[in-house]
Amino acid sequence: MLSPRIRIWAARALAITITIGLSIYLWRVGLDRADKLGSSISAVLALGALLSSLLPARNNDPILTVADTTNVQINHGGGNIQNNYRS
Repeated sequence: MLSPRIRIWAARALAITITIGLSIYLWRVGLDRADKLGSSISAVLALGALLSSLLPARNNDPILTVADTTNVQINHGGGNIQNNYRS
């Protein structure tokens, strides 16, 4: 697994590469055609982002079971009262 520092630098390099590539494309194709293509790509990416937000999140944490909740401690902030409940 890559360290967070390597991932950050890789993301920066990718962003710079994409920016340079889009600038060259814009210069070669022209503003009108690049604007139409950019709008189409943006619409597809926005739709993909919307659909990905609807997917359930993957959670690697273990599921809390009833056996894990046998000892519950409730501390009341108003005084020195402490209740320990066992189920």
